[in-house]
Amino acid sequence: MRLLKNHKPHKANNYKVSAYTKRKALELGLVAVPSSRKGKKVDYYSRKTGEYKGTAGALGYNDYTTYLEKEKAGLVPKGTAKRKQESYHARHNCRSALKGTNKFYSCFLLW
Repeated sequence: MRLLKNHKPHKANNYKVSAYTKRKALELGLVAVPSSRKGKKVDYYSRKTGEYKGTAGALGYNDYTTYLEKEKAGLVPKGTAKRKQESYHARHNCRSALKGTNKFYSCFLLW
């Protein structure tokens, strides 16, 4: 069993977990940390037990928070993050995501 206390981020993972993602994870009773899996952004662990729950996000792709940062920096027009979020939710049919699946974590914690 993978536990939070034994977690070590993958050496190639330079993704910084955003405050938005951490806050959304806490609402679900989870802790979000940089992934230990190559090519992934975030691992989720139970806040109570420290047990591994799932992984979400591929490195190299933007998510809601990266678009928000780009908006603040003036790199993309205002409203881009919201439009991208709506497109992602529609494209991935996030309403059908079962709680506890990696799809659920991607849809509701990264987007």
